[in-house]
Amino acid sequence: MMLPSRVMLFRWRYVSITTIHNQKKQLADAALNTAKSLGATYADVRIGRYLNHSSVRRENSPDIGNTESFGVGVRVITKGTWVLPQQ
Repeated sequence: MMLPSRVMLFRWRYVSITTIHNQKKQLADAALNTAKSLGATYADVRIGRYLNHSSVRRENSPDIGNTESFGVGVRVITKGTWVLPQQ
């Protein structure tokens, strides 16, 4: 299966998959570097991309919606204890 080389955002703007990957890597690197600079002995970052598609038909008029969102989670061990940052 071939993966697309770019995706369409907001119906008018194409962004390369490489650009999205690089942005996520920069975000993860920033979180890990911050944790390390604050004394963490371990840290991990999870970045999720969520794509949702919905379609509803109302009286011969289809309503189609596509949404995309990202989520980030960080876990850290400091002084032998798990620290889960609060929002």
